[in-house]
Amino acid sequence: MALGLGLLLAGCGRTESMQAVGGAVGRNTPRPDVPAPPREPANTPTPRPTGAESVEPAGPGGSIVFMSNRGEYDNLYLLSLEDARVGKLTTLAGIDAFPKVSPDGTIILYHSGTQSLLPEVIVLDANGGFNRLTNNDSGDLSPDWSPDGRRIVFTSDRDGDFDLYIMDAAGTNQRRLMEHEGIDLFSHWSPDGTQIVFTSDTRGNNDIYIVGADGRDVRRLTSDPGQDEWARWSPDGARLVFTSDRDGDADIYVMSASGGELVELTDSRAFDSFPTWSPDGSHIAFASDRTGNDEIWIMEANGSNPIQLTDNPARDIAPNWTVFRYSAAQ
Repeated sequence: MALGLGLLLAGCGRTESMQAVGGAVGRNTPRPDVPAPPREPANTPTPRPTGAESVEPAGPGGSIVFMSNRGEYDNLYLLSLEDARVGKLTTLAGIDAFPKVSPDGTIILYHSGTQSLLPEVIVLDANGGFNRLTNNDSGDLSPDWSPDGRRIVFTSDRDGDFDLYIMDAAGTNQRRLMEHEGIDLFSHWSPDGTQIVFTSDTRGNNDIYIVGADGRDVRRLTSDPGQDEWARWSPDGARLVFTSDRDGDADIYVMSASGGELVELTDSRAFDSFPTWSPDGSHIAFASDRTGNDEIWIMEANGSNPIQLTDNPARDIAPNWTVFRYSAAQ
């Protein structure tokens, strides 16, 4: 795997993964041995966003939840596009990664772990309460909500390979969605709830695949020799935005949900990654190191008018654009 694998494995208690996350995004990372599983919940969230800083308001509004190592560790942060505040949401002495806000905007879903504790799937509500949904002898990673908020898809290696799993929103009824060769990760549910898009290296390199929400009808959408990953459905379900290094550098692309009509949205020598749509589909947020450091950017859905939102010496990545509002935030 390439591009985002080092970040996906971050928090797995794996030395090489931790080293990869400490540097630039997208370095190839060998898979080391898995240590003992965690015994206690790994996270204690703060009761409100803290350490707010000013940025320029931009875009169609809402908020962006993202991960950053602004402190000593990787934690989750909330960026308001309306009042220009950035606040810290979690304080784990480890890694909180890949946040996804629930469809009703009240709960943040993510995975959390440390160098010595395997990652588990966590939910954080708007009042600061958290709950661990998984707890087993493996890594549970990169979760995403179903559009009705009743189910969660995530990646786990509990059966010996990184496959997609499904569970209820409360963490019950955990089961493997399908048996599929290779590493399957970065899953995202379609807006109509019938399909799940994901990344897999089953053919030797990262490609974009789709599977029915019932685990049937796996289809490969991309077949380029480059690394294609992190696909995200547009709010209307018609398009997929994703990251690819098919032209030598990691850039943002968009294609139809059936895999055709490919359009390159960014074209720079930088590493552009982790794209996500605005709730209304008019803009795309992404991470880029085009200024020499990984920051959160937004652009219009056609790739025009890129705007830098964060400006911090740390690494800001994996944005999730949402209507989430922390109840204690001012």
